[in-house]
Amino acid sequence: MSGSRCAALHSKNPAVHAAYCKDVAFFHMVPGIMQMKIFNMLRDETWVDNYLEESRRRLKNHAAIVMSCLDKLGLSYITPSGTLFIWADFTPVFRSDPSEEEAKHIFYKMIENKVYIPCNKGSLEIILGTFRIVYAVPENYLTKAIETV
Repeated sequence: MSGSRCAALHSKNPAVHAAYCKDVAFFHMVPGIMQMKIFNMLRDETWVDNYLEESRRRLKNHAAIVMSCLDKLGLSYITPSGTLFIWADFTPVFRSDPSEEEAKHIFYKMIENKVYIPCNKGSLEIILGTFRIVYAVPENYLTKAIETV
C-alpha cells in the first residue's frame, strides 16, 4: 500500500468539514501505522462484506425514495441499476418544447429552494430536459430535498 492515498472524515458538524477542506486537506504519504490499520480493516472479509451489503441496502432504499417521489410527480425516469443516481425526465415541467434557457430556469428554481439537481452540461446529460438526481447522500438530506421538490 505504500504510496496509496487515503482519507477518512466522519462528522456531521459543518464547521469540521469547512476546517478540514480549508486547512487540513492536503496530500502526503500515508504513515506506516495507518497503512497497517487500513490493511487490517480491509483484510477483515466479514467487515468488508457487511459494509458492502449495508451500502447496497442504503442505496436501494434511497433510490426507492426518489422513484416514489418521481412517480407521485408523474415524471418518468430510468430505473437505476448499480449506480448512485437516477436520470429523470423533467420535460413535462417545461412550458413548451425543452430549451436550454428553460432548463436553466428550472435548475435555478430548485437552487433557490436549496435543492441541487444538475441539468445539461453540468451533468453531461444527452437529452435536454433530463436531470441527474444523485441519491447517494445521507437519508435526511434526501428526504428534505424530496419534500422540497
